[in-house]
Order: sequence, then structure tokens, then C-alpha cells
Amino acid sequence: MIIGGIPDKLGNRYEAKWLVRCLMDVIAGKANWLKFEGIDTEYQGFEFALSRGDSTEWHQTKINAPSGNWTLNVLNREGILKAFSERLSVDHNAHCFFVSQDGAKDFRTLTDKAHLAESFSQFIDDALAKEERDETFPKLYGFWCQTPEIAFEWLKRCHVEVMPDRQLDAINESYGDLYFQQGGKSAFPLLRDILEKNFNKQLSTETFREILKQQSVLIFKEWAFDPTIRQRLHEETDAYLGTYSPFGAGNEIITRPQTQSLIDELLTDNGPELILLAGVAGSGKSGVVRAAIEDLRRLNIPHLAFRVDHHLQCVSREALGKKLIGREESPVTTLKGTFPLIEPATNSRFSCCTACASRMVSATASPLRPRPERPICSTKSLA
Repeated sequence: MIIGGIPDKLGNRYEAKWLVRCLMDVIAGKANWLKFEGIDTEYQGFEFALSRGDSTEWHQTKINAPSGNWTLNVLNREGILKAFSERLSVDHNAHCFFVSQDGAKDFRTLTDKAHLAESFSQFIDDALAKEERDETFPKLYGFWCQTPEIAFEWLKRCHVEVMPDRQLDAINESYGDLYFQQGGKSAFPLLRDILEKNFNKQLSTETFREILKQQSVLIFKEWAFDPTIRQRLHEETDAYLGTYSPFGAGNEIITRPQTQSLIDELLTDNGPELILLAGVAGSGKSGVVRAAIEDLRRLNIPHLAFRVDHHLQCVSREALGKKLIGREESPVTTLKGTFPLIEPATNSRFSCCTACASRMVSATASPLRPRPERPICSTKSLA
């Protein structure tokens, strides 16, 4: 990247947000290193490179398209396709990412279908629609000055991410809460400032953690080295179970089908915000919850059970976390932190992890703020 372009890039908020989002993976050890604004020739056309496993990712971000869609013509005119071809042609382990608020309909369609196709013939004969096969794909490999076969292989290493600005804010805030003590919204500007002072440097996980340690602007949560967290979660759940009378008769506990229904609801990625377990006194509601907790432990799924009526004085998530497990943060953040390498929204165990903290399984309803697109309540009856 030309040095003269560096000041403009540092002031570009959208690009900085995506940069910090990817830096979070380096901090957590999910990626090996990140190099921002490299002045080497290979960085021409990219903001930064990220090493993940055996591959190197090259990232180009632009907040908005001139007409709301990044057509192939526009991508070519902006030099993005040229930059991609230069990296993909010389490094078979290179992956190129284009990130924007606006879509790149044709380019994204081609990349998605190339990723799904097992062979070039399947891509041409089965994946592509007639217009894509006759017009869109030929236009792309014409811009690249490559054969259709080579263009197909390159497409398998191209990625298009459509990421709204507000969503980036939310993601960075969530990771700030997850990885740093009292991080939240403050994490983004602090990390961006550190990156501004370290452009053209390869920042590994160890290097960046050492920078954080020396500057003391953010305190990293060393979840992997804090065995007391899981122990406290376990003890608090045991304390919840201890509030009920002994279960079973003659060392036998009746198995109820509602337990599996409850587990299924918790493991559903887009399940309800509130699960109401209903039944008359003595019908076995507490037994179902106890059995569900045993199943969660058997499946090694992080969870936390507590009696809401014992903590009515807590007026915030942070206060509740402080009261339950001694950490002034949401219990959901603590639960997710015990397994920091599980990706959000792609792993059912993470979904259950957050569900067990943010959903309530109870015999009485409690007001929760639902996400608009999800059902508010699922009722399981023991009648």
C-alpha cells in the first residue's frame, strides 16, 4: 500500500471497524497474525492481511457502492478484481475478502456457487443459471483475462461479506465484553488507536497481548487460565438445586418426556426468549428442570441455573453477574467466555450456552425483552 494512503485509511470508520473485528480473532488465538497497511507491493489494493491456519486472507473493505450494488463493472473499475487476481495468481493459499455495507450481487452469487460446486463441470452445468453461465461468468473471467477453469478455482478462494455498519458496532461491542474486563464499546477505539501506532507491522497473538499488557488500556480476560469460573458456575447451579426437597423415591426418579422437549427448545438456534414450564403443584416441574440440568452437564454444555426470586434486588445484568459469580458482567458473557473458541450463531452449543443464561425456565413468567423476530414464549405443560 502507498504510504500516502495511510492517513485516509486510518480515518475511515467502517474500514477500521472491520479491521478491529478481525483483530479480535488474533487476540483470541483464532488467527495467527494481522498486518495492517503493509507498504509492500503485495498489499496494493488491500487494507490488511490476516493469517489463519495455512492460508493468508487479504481484506478489502468499502462502505458503500456508488449505486447501492457493487457490479462487476464497478469492481473492475475500482481495481478490486485486479487486486484479487494478483494475489490469487501467485499464492495458492491466498483467500481474498471483499466487505461492504452494500451487496455485490453478481460477484457474491458466483463465489457462493463456486464454493458449493465440487467440480468445474458441476459449477457450469448445474450451479449456474443460464444468464450467469452466458453473461455474468464470462464477463468476470474476461476481466481477469483467465480461462473459465482458472476463474472457477479463484472464485473458490474469494469471499464477499455484506456487513451493515451498525452490525459491526454490535459485534465489536460483544467481543469487547467477551475478551476484556469492562471492554464493551470502549474496546473498539482503544484497539484502533493501537493499530494506528503499529501499521506495517506483523502483529501475532502473543505480540498484541504483550502490547495490551504493557499499555494497560484493556485488561484481557484469561479465561483459559481461570479454572475457578467453571467451578463457580457449577456451585451456583448446585445451590439452585439445593433449594428443592430431595427428589425420587426409593432411589428412583421418574423420567419425563418433557425433559427432552425442554432440552430441544434450549438447543434450537432461533428458539423462544422465554420457556414457561407450566403445571399444577406437585406435577413435577422441578424434576424436569433438574433432569434438564443433568443432561446439560452430560453434554458438557455451559449453563447457569438460579432462582430469580432470590435476586430481585439486582437491577442490571452486571449486578446479577456480580451477585452470582463475582464478576461484574452479564452471566451470558461469562458463560460464553468459558468456551471462547466457539463461534457465535454457528454452533448449537453456544446457542444453548447463551440460552441457558438469557432464557428463563420457570413455573412463573417474568418480563423479558424479546428479540422482535423470535417467538417470545414457548409453554411446556405437565398437566
